[in-house]
Amino acid sequence: MKVTISTLIAFMFAAKLFAQVSIEITDQKGKQLEEVLVKIVSTNSSQEDLKWTDKNGQTLSQLNPPLAIQVSHLDYETIIDTLKTSGNHHYKLTAKNLNLREVVVTGQYEPESAKNAVYKVRSIGKERFERQAANDIQTVLSQELNIRFSRDNATGNANFQMQGLSGQYVKVLVDGIPISGKSGTNNAIDLNQIDVNNIERIELVEGPMAVNYGADALAGVINIITKKINQDRIALGITLHEESVGNDYSWFAEGIHSPSVQLSGKLSDQISAMASSRRYVFGGWVGQGNERNREWHPKNQWLHNAKLNYTNENFDLTYSTQLMQEEILNRGNINNNNPLLDPFAIDESYNANRLMHQLQANFDIGNWNIHSANSFTDYSRVSTEFQTNLVTRTERLTADSQQDTIFYRDWFSRNTFQGTIASLGQWKINGQLGLEVQYEQAGGTTLSSGDKDLWNSAAFISTEIKYGNALKIRPGIRYTVNSIFETIPTPALNIKYSLSEKIKLRLGYGRGFRAPSIRELYHEFIDANHNISGNENLIPETSHNFNADLNFEISQGQELNISAFYNDISNMITYFIPQQATAATTYRNLESFRTNGINARWNYSYKNFNSNLGLAYIGRFQRLSAEYEVNEMLYSPEANANINYDWEKPRINFGLFYKFTGANQAYREILNEENNTIVELQQMNAFHWLDFTLSKAFDHGFQLSTGIKNLTNITSIQNNFTGGGAHSGNNNGQTAMAYGRSYFLRINYQFNQ
Repeated sequence: MKVTISTLIAFMFAAKLFAQVSIEITDQKGKQLEEVLVKIVSTNSSQEDLKWTDKNGQTLSQLNPPLAIQVSHLDYETIIDTLKTSGNHHYKLTAKNLNLREVVVTGQYEPESAKNAVYKVRSIGKERFERQAANDIQTVLSQELNIRFSRDNATGNANFQMQGLSGQYVKVLVDGIPISGKSGTNNAIDLNQIDVNNIERIELVEGPMAVNYGADALAGVINIITKKINQDRIALGITLHEESVGNDYSWFAEGIHSPSVQLSGKLSDQISAMASSRRYVFGGWVGQGNERNREWHPKNQWLHNAKLNYTNENFDLTYSTQLMQEEILNRGNINNNNPLLDPFAIDESYNANRLMHQLQANFDIGNWNIHSANSFTDYSRVSTEFQTNLVTRTERLTADSQQDTIFYRDWFSRNTFQGTIASLGQWKINGQLGLEVQYEQAGGTTLSSGDKDLWNSAAFISTEIKYGNALKIRPGIRYTVNSIFETIPTPALNIKYSLSEKIKLRLGYGRGFRAPSIRELYHEFIDANHNISGNENLIPETSHNFNADLNFEISQGQELNISAFYNDISNMITYFIPQQATAATTYRNLESFRTNGINARWNYSYKNFNSNLGLAYIGRFQRLSAEYEVNEMLYSPEANANINYDWEKPRINFGLFYKFTGANQAYREILNEENNTIVELQQMNAFHWLDFTLSKAFDHGFQLSTGIKNLTNITSIQNNFTGGGAHSGNNNGQTAMAYGRSYFLRINYQFNQ
């Protein structure tokens, strides 16, 4: 009897296995595709299955044939088929046109394909970060045209430029919300304080976006889109990254050590959550220093992220938080001159903390949408000087005057109402109305006259007039009220015109206005390497920007883009640098500053090969004052090449990332030793950068990456800077750039259930 029952059960189980439908999805090259939606409907009943393929590109259904099946994915053409038998079925998907399937959100009324967006938006996906084994945003963005990074070794912070303008003219957003927290000596955000493992993609818009995002968006916008929560399964990601710093490496001290973990999943039909944590340990680099007082200071970071999402048919609500904790340790030289005292050293630590809360909501009301984006950011930076007894290892603070604190608290709210105003035939008019309020409070010992606050409120409106797929015209204007300065309206006009199906032309103009920040007005930053004082007599900047972009789709997988820009800034706020290292650097208004440039980018892909080549020529001009007329526009070339090849069967990817950065020149008005103001032409020399990476995918969600960064072994770049001032750490004829050739090994593990 037992044998009979067992046999019957086995027979039923085998029959069930035989009856099930197995679906495997790959691309045309045979690569298994994960997270493809497979909709299966029984033609004999109302039963329906909605399935997602796993990491092996497979899914199962227990429905009995005949079946109607639909296979869909955002990046591939949809397949519809009828299945008359059970068993295994294999489908190969065809990729959509690259430009059509790349969806962007920055500056758009709603998510839009990059090809059809009125702005030229470049997107850098998480795959690029993985291929470069990036530990920070600088690793990836420094390979892009029109973007240059520099480093202040004294503070350990990285600064950047876009379109020849400093980072303070670039609006840095996280999921469309401005990020607050100024580091180092200027208004720019240190992009290396953002967790790269939490990035889905970065959208770059070069050119004015003041109507949408305010005064800081003259040179463009960097919108960091964080990873979305996996709505349908539990996902666990673990990354271990080990890297040498030049030739320095040990398991726990020297080099770079960066583990991270991320967990996400669905808590109910409408609620999902994600949390991640990353540790970054940088042991510093000796360079031209010594074992204790290193040229590059040791740095430790904790980067934590969490997100909670609720969604239904017409409403979406997302809360997220990011916590950044950073410590940079600047160890001084050993002092053992007095035999009666223990050897000691004067050390400094710089501790930065940023806690950012975001709450975003989307409401759909018919053809209209309401989007509300709100945030609160609490940023602080504490500089502590202490004396370390090198025998007892005890520490005690030095004088109170050597201890500095600064904090920024920022409240931000942006609410927009967008939708269709009118539609007639091929003509369609969309519109957007927005209200924005930002309140910033600053305090600490580094402000010249106590705690300060500053608020801005703005109303902005724009319309987008569309004729079929051929023409888009978007005029807009922004009105701002500032608590200290009088403002002016800032209009903008952007046009996209399709000369043909393959040729797209974009033209843009934007007016800009930027009031001096709290830092520029009141901040004092004085230490062994800096002596900077704010200037309460500064006046606001005004600006004009023109840009043009022409895009050719030469053939399938081949594209050429040519673009140009022109920026004209009046009363630009910049440094006035004395030649004496002991004198204070301060801020001043520059009468006129202009930048222009032309870029050419060629993208080519064929089967498993992909290349992106580019050339740029960027010019800068400054009129220091009526007394010192400088007529020369100083130009600097750039070139880059990003090449990737996927070797299918062993599942190996090869990556080569090259950038040439031409000599950078600028005129500076400085105060010489006789206390006379003179003009000096300063230059930082050209250099080449090259990275090589190799990654191998394994079964069960494992991936191994290795490679060499900075193959050209760059450490510093020759300059002729003579001023002390803002960055006196770079006045020795060398500008710190990197720590030499390094080697890395990274292991990724991804588990989806």
